[in-house]
Amino acid sequence: MKLSEYSTRSNLLRCIAMALAINLCAPGHAAEVATVKSRELKPYSDALTGFKSTVDAHIKTAVILTDDDPDGKAAIGQMNLQKVDLVFVLGSDALRAVRNSVSDVPILFSFVLDPETIIGSPEQQYQLKIRGITMNVPPEEQLRMLTQIAPGHKRIGIIYDAAKSAQLAERTRVAAARLGLSVVEKTIAEKQQAIDAITEMSGKIDAFLMLPDTTFISKESFQYLLLFSFRNNVPIIGLSDKYARLGALFALTFDSEKLGKQAGELATKMLAGTDTEKSLYVDPQHFQFTINIKTARKLGITIPGDVLNRADEVYE
Repeated sequence: MKLSEYSTRSNLLRCIAMALAINLCAPGHAAEVATVKSRELKPYSDALTGFKSTVDAHIKTAVILTDDDPDGKAAIGQMNLQKVDLVFVLGSDALRAVRNSVSDVPILFSFVLDPETIIGSPEQQYQLKIRGITMNVPPEEQLRMLTQIAPGHKRIGIIYDAAKSAQLAERTRVAAARLGLSVVEKTIAEKQQAIDAITEMSGKIDAFLMLPDTTFISKESFQYLLLFSFRNNVPIIGLSDKYARLGALFALTFDSEKLGKQAGELATKMLAGTDTEKSLYVDPQHFQFTINIKTARKLGITIPGDVLNRADEVYE
C-alpha cells in the first residue's frame, strides 16, 4: 500500500472515530412527556403501563386528586407543563386541570366520557393541539355481537341526550341498518326523564344498547333498566364489564393496557409531527368480551358455544 493511501485511510478512520465519539457523548434528545392522572385507579395505571412500554420519551407522572392537593393545583404547578413536549391525560378531572393550565402544548387524553364539556365547542377544539381516545366501543361491534348471540332481536332501543350523543346515535343507526336491524330511540335533556323514556319503550324493542351518555346513565336509571329488562325479556348490551356483572347480557369494553399502548403509538406520531388524522377522537382498537350466563337463562337465551368460547369473562 502506498504511503499516501495509508495516510488517507488513517485520516478517514480518525474522522469516523471522532464522529462516533461526538454522537456517543452528545446529550439525548428524547421527548419530554408528562402524564397526569385524575386519581389512583387500576385502569389508569394499566393504561400508563401500556403507554410507557410504547412511547420513547422521558416520562414524569402526577396524580392531581389527592387528600393533600384536592384541586390538583400543586401537582400541576410542580409538573411545569409548559416545558414538556406532550401531556398524556387520564380522566376527566385531569383533562380539566391540564386544559386550564396549558395553551400551546399538545394534549392526548383517554378515560374521558364527555370531552366536549371540557374542551369546548368544535371551533375551540380545532384551535387546540389535542387528540383523544374515546371510551366508545363502536356500536357496529356491539350490534354484530348481538346478532351472533340473539339473531331474532331486531329492534334496538337507545336513550340519549341529543346535546351530547347525537353523533353516536347516528353511528348506531347506520350500523344497525347495515346489519338488518332497526333503532327505536328516545331523547332526554335531563336525568329525571330517563325512567319515563325507558317505560315508553315497553313492547317496542327487542334489545337495549347502553350509550355512554352521562345524562342517561345513573345508578337509578340502570336499576330501573334492569327491572325493565327482566320484565320484558329485553337483553341489555352493557356499557362495560361492570354492567354485565350487574345483569346486562353482555358487554364489550376496551382493554386498559392495550388502550395505553394505542395512546403511546398516537403520542409517537404527534411528537414526530406525522399524525395526519383529521378527527379529534379515535375509538379503542382492542376489546374484552364479557357475558352473563345467569342473565341469559333468565331471558331464555341460549348462548352459542363458539360465542361462549370467545368470552374473556363469564358471569354465572
